[in-house]
Amino acid sequence: GNTILGAGQYLGADALSNQPLRFSTLANFRHEWRTNSALRMRLSENLPGQIVNAYPGLNLSGFLGLGAFTALPNNVPFTMLHLDNGATVDAGYRPWMRTGMTLTQASDLAYFGFKNEGADVNHTVITWSDNTPGVDGADLLKFIFNRNNVGGTIAAGLNGLEAARFFPAASGNEVFFGVGNWFTAGLNPTERLDMLNGRLRIRQLPTDPSANGLTKVLVVDDVNPLNPEYGVVKWRDASTLGGGGCSSGWSLTGTTAATAYNGNPCPPQSIDRVGIGTNAPIAKLHVERTLAAGSANAGILVRELAGASTAFGLDALAGGASGTNIGGRGTAQNAGRNYGLYGNGVGGGSSWGVRGDAIGGGGNIGVDGFASGGSGSMGVRAVAAGGSVQNIGLFAQASGPSAWAGQFSGDVMITGPNGLFLNGTWFPSDANLKTNIQPLPSVASTQLGQLDAMTYQFVPGAAPQADLPAGNQTGFMAQQMEQLFPELVRNSQFPAVLDSMGNVVHPAVEYKAVNTVGLIPYLVAAMQEQNARFDQLQAQLTQCCSTGATDSRSMQQGAGSSSTGLETDLRIIPNPVAANTQLRYTVGTPGRIRLEVTDSTGRVIEVLEEATRSTGTFTYEWNTQQLAAGTYYCTLYVNNEQLVKKAVKLNER
Repeated sequence: GNTILGAGQYLGADALSNQPLRFSTLANFRHEWRTNSALRMRLSENLPGQIVNAYPGLNLSGFLGLGAFTALPNNVPFTMLHLDNGATVDAGYRPWMRTGMTLTQASDLAYFGFKNEGADVNHTVITWSDNTPGVDGADLLKFIFNRNNVGGTIAAGLNGLEAARFFPAASGNEVFFGVGNWFTAGLNPTERLDMLNGRLRIRQLPTDPSANGLTKVLVVDDVNPLNPEYGVVKWRDASTLGGGGCSSGWSLTGTTAATAYNGNPCPPQSIDRVGIGTNAPIAKLHVERTLAAGSANAGILVRELAGASTAFGLDALAGGASGTNIGGRGTAQNAGRNYGLYGNGVGGGSSWGVRGDAIGGGGNIGVDGFASGGSGSMGVRAVAAGGSVQNIGLFAQASGPSAWAGQFSGDVMITGPNGLFLNGTWFPSDANLKTNIQPLPSVASTQLGQLDAMTYQFVPGAAPQADLPAGNQTGFMAQQMEQLFPELVRNSQFPAVLDSMGNVVHPAVEYKAVNTVGLIPYLVAAMQEQNARFDQLQAQLTQCCSTGATDSRSMQQGAGSSSTGLETDLRIIPNPVAANTQLRYTVGTPGRIRLEVTDSTGRVIEVLEEATRSTGTFTYEWNTQQLAAGTYYCTLYVNNEQLVKKAVKLNER
């Protein structure tokens, strides 16, 4: 007969016994199976109105669970059969998970069963869930084949042979399916369907009518194995593949479309010419386009190679609204004499051997010439002769910010009609071309006296495209010159260097450029000031000598001068100032001196020195490491006179 247990009664030994099976009926009619006092299985009682994963009103009555079910919120079976191994979350649960089996462990869940989508529509589904993205990585759905663990096959190994996997994207909006042993490869699929290796075969082709009216076909991208797009199936316009038979004259050699070669079974062959836009080609490849009157004609004419003695190359690329556009690029190599680009303009009202126009981009270069390695190399060679009015070998024009009509990396030699260096360099200086003509202010010698001539070395690799020279150089610092002669300094840029594919080889480098030729007028003005001062002193000396005086003190003293012949002066070396800079000052009149520094607002930053000095020259070592970059003023007070000099502190690199 049947044994009926009351509330709180047990079948078997008590809870502390060591019996293999313990069956209990509690007051709420929940059934539990235990071994060694540990819960092994439970059959839920009547449980309506439950909440799982924030879904309310769930009926979990009569669900059977294998496992402990001791960790909230995973404390009761979610589906008709639930296998639990210490799960701590219910994040993957959905209310339609009922007629099926659920597996839970840690923070993950899987379900195998039905999904009802109305009336008698019950779909069989496999679902799996993952913890929060980025915590432990994506959990996969894998298909693994195992065999006896004997032998050296992958299927006999510990992890088995993975046949396929589903990989959920971090976005949570798509899943990638991969066919192949992704575990051994250490990868994940990156496309909706991603074949790791192997071939795709269709055993029986469709018998439906052919799709002759379609214009696109499927192709596989195999341009570069290192490109992420390698192996991806894409659409391609069928018209770009060429036709079949001899009506087209095109052949496929490997993966290359070709024509006009001897192996082509269809004409044209190697003895023939190919014309695009013309039926009478005069070159191996002749491209021609005729536009309406007043428009520009565009075409490409590549002449047949003439052997090793003379070789011509032409690689033309232009197009696109951004990036890099190259109107024409020529490369020639390995012959006795190579011309990267050769232009010959003869006759006519206006002839150009080579003309390069680059307009509208972020950085434009009309003509870029590079030559190296030969016994006589020329990046660009231009010759103009024989004109009745004017001949220009090379004309370059540039406009806009940081524009240079010519930029040269390396030494430049200019010869004139007499063969003398620089004899052929001329600058437009006609008064008819100028307006607002004024003499330079009579401070040229003062400004030049504050300009420090320096020795320096260029930073190796600072601008590879500029080929800056090595070793000691002499010149001026643009930052200091900008403070004294701002019109002779401008911001500029060494343009970026790109390879033939448009990739950046060397990025653009910003820098300041100086116009040292512009210093010549200041030198002339300073010389004139010195001549005027010399004439004044000469007149004083003549007057002094004519009176028969022997005491030089009878001469008129200039401001800041003394009987010693010294004039009060202050120099900052170097300027712009470095971390440690010298203030060299001369005291022309003995007395009390003070040396102080103020900022651009006039606020005293520091009093460097106060002392009583006799006439002479003195040096103060000024440590500026604590000063921020900016403009400062050094003032030398001698008795009741003061002398102010500007100091510029730069950012330290």
